[in-house]
Amino acid sequence: RAVDDRRNRRPKRLTLMNKSGFTILAAGDTTTVYIYGGIDMEDNDGAMVIPEDFIAAVSDIDTAQIDVRIASVGGNPIAAGQMYQTLVDHPAHVRTIVDTKAYSAGSMLLQAGDVRVARPMSIVMVHGPASPGVYGRGSAKDHREMASAIEAHAEAMIPAYTRHGVPEETVRSWLASDEDTYFSARAALDAGLIDEIAESMPLAATAPQDYRIAAIGGLDEI
Repeated sequence: RAVDDRRNRRPKRLTLMNKSGFTILAAGDTTTVYIYGGIDMEDNDGAMVIPEDFIAAVSDIDTAQIDVRIASVGGNPIAAGQMYQTLVDHPAHVRTIVDTKAYSAGSMLLQAGDVRVARPMSIVMVHGPASPGVYGRGSAKDHREMASAIEAHAEAMIPAYTRHGVPEETVRSWLASDEDTYFSARAALDAGLIDEIAESMPLAATAPQDYRIAAIGGLDEI
């Protein structure tokens, strides 16, 4: 397992992706998990979080507090669902923090927090699942099967967004609209997607430089 006596040791970093998609820092009673990349897919910078690595690493965390800092374009909703469930099932108190963006499946992962926080200039985006193509020959039957699969995936996403009290009909409208629904930090708070807006949540000096830059970056991937 990770650090046994974190109070008396310097923060330890475990890097699971070469492109800084996923990093863990443990200090004292808190472990910080940085998710600054696509979820089971590369973002525009080539950063990607592999869900199997995330699940294994988070399962080994033994601190009382886990902070999950998110700057993600989203990605695979199935992978995000697995990561979400790992956080929800963990005995630690989990706080999720939107540093710049929690788009698509990233906004679903945001809901895993017992407390959900956004920085003032961050953006949350919700939309339903989609597929750029179909399997098979592309026949009418293949398209119907793909449509059925997309609808099933949307249905599976609903419990994450309703976990903190957002009405199910509201979530269904977001997922079924065929549009990206963007929320400022204030709008996300009003919609029930976060619990609070934090004016200042500086990253630790030991955080990887890529994360420190990204946490104050702009909306680069809308």
